Amino acid sequence: MSRRTFNINEPFREIQEEDSVKQFESKLLIACGSTLNSLSLDNQGDKHVWVYDANDEILGVLVFIDHGTEFYVDMVSNNFTIPKSVLHETKPGSSLYQIMEDVAVMNGVSKITLDSIPDRVSYWQTQFGFKLSGTPSVGKFCRLFPMEKKI
Repeated sequence: MSRRTFNINEPFREIQEEDSVKQFESKLLIACGSTLNSLSLDNQGDKHVWVYDANDEILGVLVFIDHGTEFYVDMVSNNFTIPKSVLHETKPGSSLYQIMEDVAVMNGVSKITLDSIPDRVSYWQTQFGFKLSGTPSVGKFCRLFPMEKKI
């Protein structure tokens, strides 16, 4: 399948090479050994990397894989160099996810899947309607719970 192009509006956009020099700190990125630079290089093929850009600062990042009729959410993370009050007001991770779900619906995607860390299972269930969909697996740092949402 060739890479699909999705239309998203500001403050959301695809990551760009210029973003690699911007400040972004996240426990998740550190744990995964990722940086904005590595994410910008990964933004190709069926892997999409979107950012929440406010005044030239990256507030959050979302990585998903387009499998045609299914999107797999690989990572959602906020930038913890941004004041908590700004993150609370803008909700960059949640906002990026919601835009991705809206794009999925508009493009005929029927299901979104992800692997959740234990302390976020309830969040995905209550905030976005995900359901557990399989047996937890042992990830690199903790157990991962497969979840899905039919849309």
